[in-house]
Amino acid sequence: MEELNKCYGNCSSLYVQCDAGEMNEFFSTGKDSLPDRVPRTLQGKDVNRMVIFATNEVGLGREQIVSVCQVLDMPVTVHAWAAHDKQLYNQNRNAIKEEFEKNRQELKFVKRMD
Repeated sequence: MEELNKCYGNCSSLYVQCDAGEMNEFFSTGKDSLPDRVPRTLQGKDVNRMVIFATNEVGLGREQIVSVCQVLDMPVTVHAWAAHDKQLYNQNRNAIKEEFEKNRQELKFVKRMD
């Protein structure tokens, strides 16, 4: 059974153990390299960030995804949304800066060739 206090938005951890003790398995929606019994929800925020990224890519806003998540009984907080949105913004800004720098270097090279 999944514990609600181990859920973070669309991210959760589940540890399954059979009564006979023959099977123990850990499932998580997050990606990381932690040992199997460590709940990955705290580190597995990549799932929530991907949902926000996808929401932005298809032109939906926070309110639309909140409605979907409410139907699926998945909490979405304003604070978490803002934190992920800021992180995505910073990553995009850094990628643009890197691309501009590459273009600037290429332009300098081309001008030297003239």
